[in-house]
Amino acid sequence: MSKYYVYQIRGLLERPDKSIGGIRVIVCTATQFDEVDIPSDVFDKEILAFLKYRLAVNDYLDVNKLPWPVLKKIRVPMNRYLDDWILSGNLE
Repeated sequence: MSKYYVYQIRGLLERPDKSIGGIRVIVCTATQFDEVDIPSDVFDKEILAFLKYRLAVNDYLDVNKLPWPVLKKIRVPMNRYLDDWILSGNLE
């Protein structure tokens, strides 16, 4: 059985100390959908610092409008995490 899915980034999760706690995404297959919170330890510290800075200087941050090199550093580890999450049977 193949595991095809799509996802949409909903936003960033902030901790009380204003650090990045993770990223919330909606994951959909052909028959189901679920919200997944991807923990911050999946991402590079440099990217987390950049996101924290962007949140500090802006009221709103659209992750999809970030520069491509930054977006790539977010999506690659996120895709690996979601692949593992789906294949471990969490969305059945």
